Amino acid sequence: MWPDHPPLDGYVCEAISSEKGTASAILSQYFEKPVHLVFKGPRPRSIDPTPAFPDLVATAKYQDMYPLLILSAESMAVIDDEVQKNMDTLNVDKEWGEKSVAIER
Repeated sequence: MWPDHPPLDGYVCEAISSEKGTASAILSQYFEKPVHLVFKGPRPRSIDPTPAFPDLVATAKYQDMYPLLILSAESMAVIDDEVQKNMDTLNVDKEWGEKSVAIER
């Protein structure tokens, strides 16, 4: 998607049949330009270092670095539950066993 990032595995979301058209067609009409609703595929992607973590070397299996991210509080609660249930197998600070992931962007 971006020339300075490695390729991502993503998929355009399309309906098998729909009276109103595909999600991409509906969004294109709304934004008055061609767009596609896509979702991130299963391959992990590299995460860019941040000012707080300049030596960060990590991957993610979710989409979180593009112009539009649709996210719900419910989906973040599921992520928090998964992190807390799997603290023994994750390589994260123990504080995440009690903290919630903040929605910052």
